Amino acid sequence: MRPQLHTFSKTRASLLAGLALISGSFAYAADFENSQSEPAQQENQDAIISEKDNIDLVGDSSVQEAINRRPELAFSNVRIDGEESEVSLDDIHSDSVESVEVMKAVTPDLDADSRGSIVSLRSKASYEQTSLKTNGSFAINHDSLIDSYSPEFSINYGGPINASQTVGARLSIACKENESAYNHLSQDWNWAEAGENQTRVLRDARLFATRSDSVQYSLGFVLDCKVSEKLSLYWRNNYIWSETDGVEERLQFDFDFGTYHSISSAAGSSSNARATRSVKAQSAESRKLETGLGGHYESDRLEFDFKLAYQDDSIEEPDQFTTDFSLDNAELSYGLDNRQLPELFDQPDARFENADHYRFDDLRLAAWKNDKTDLIAAANLRVKDLFKHKNSYLKFGLKRRDEVGFIVLPGG
Repeated sequence: MRPQLHTFSKTRASLLAGLALISGSFAYAADFENSQSEPAQQENQDAIISEKDNIDLVGDSSVQEAINRRPELAFSNVRIDGEESEVSLDDIHSDSVESVEVMKAVTPDLDADSRGSIVSLRSKASYEQTSLKTNGSFAINHDSLIDSYSPEFSINYGGPINASQTVGARLSIACKENESAYNHLSQDWNWAEAGENQTRVLRDARLFATRSDSVQYSLGFVLDCKVSEKLSLYWRNNYIWSETDGVEERLQFDFDFGTYHSISSAAGSSSNARATRSVKAQSAESRKLETGLGGHYESDRLEFDFKLAYQDDSIEEPDQFTTDFSLDNAELSYGLDNRQLPELFDQPDARFENADHYRFDDLRLAAWKNDKTDLIAAANLRVKDLFKHKNSYLKFGLKRRDEVGFIVLPGG
């Protein structure tokens, strides 16, 4: 068997530009059923064109903990200061956030590629804190199936670093371990003759036992600077590294591979059936790096923010293998006292429990890696009261993506 190496390389560049004129009177008059948010206030009429929910932030907690207090809210995207982000909400402390909103539909001032509900965070500059503060959390999660304990912790330190409180910094460190396991059963059914009638018979049943161990480290650093009452600048950095090892064992019974007999609505048997054991093991490592420079300018009629960011996203599975063993001429039976969890029986000598009775079928090896780097330049311009009761948004940006990867598969 000769391994096959498949490589690919892609480079894409895209330009985004858009203009939206928004009527404040229309936004204020919009009525939505089942909305739990308050009616839009006059100063926010230009931004609220769909339903939204405000999240109450509680001190000494993360943004994720605040959102967990509202289980009825769901979201598929995270945006920080209007830009998409993959930073975990567990790693963002409430002290570093000015407001959190869950937008239930896309508004005109967001990118056209936004889909589904969005968690929108407006960050708070670190120099706006009254003093340097340290916040931390620690938790231990228990998995009763394997009696394992997985710790996690986070610590945040930041605030103004000069006497005039025009420069601030924030450092965050987090670690999360997770050791988990789960078992599940799936089955397929078919119809077969049982005397003069037809009855459902178990075609195959699959038992899975999965276990995984993972660890994730994250590091964040922010530097904020208040240049003037109208202009502020920032430098943001985030790095996330994670590693996962997993093993999945599968035991499959193929009743339809043999010949059914003694079938009824309550039980069934199959001669010369087949049992298969499989083991799949893999390890994965991922790294995400994001660094960006940006700023915000606001005057009486003009609001402008900009961002220049570099993102590197790498994921690799260097070791992945799947092996199969099969047992032919098996005598299998099942009982249907509980159709959700049918009982499975083997012939009296329980051959399927003895590994010596199985023959080797197949071994599959694979490895793959994918690296993506993005260079993003974006800007948002908002002009207030441009045409009396209308405000305008102008968004433009440039994004370049380089993607390189390889896949190693077994060849014939």
